[in-house]
Amino acid sequence: MDQLPVKQQFCHGDTNPGNVIIKNNKMYMVDWMHASIGNPAADVAEVCIMIEFAVLPPETPAAVKDFFETSRQVALNIFIDEYCKLSGVSEYEVRAWYIPAAARSIASGALAEVQVAKLVSMIRNILYTS
Repeated sequence: MDQLPVKQQFCHGDTNPGNVIIKNNKMYMVDWMHASIGNPAADVAEVCIMIEFAVLPPETPAAVKDFFETSRQVALNIFIDEYCKLSGVSEYEVRAWYIPAAARSIASGALAEVQVAKLVSMIRNILYTS
């Protein structure tokens, strides 16, 4: 934690698709009750983790699951590339926040067991290969 990039910027604190409204071709973030001052790369890492480690509900149609699984990595790469290009933040800085973002997601208690297992595996992989 001591080595995470420090910034003093406005952050949402609960970045997820449920907090995005699209109206008249514009996107709006809602539910700012977890907003704080910090490093926005933490918010971005949370979105990246959602894309990379999301587990769709069992009732999701097979065609949707297949599409999601085959396009997940492309979507993640586009998201990170565009964010980094527009913000000037490096991918390294975003990925530095993966462990805290994953821990926060796990601690929320809102994830399915299989998703928790994926995140724990990712955390261990980062810790033991760094």
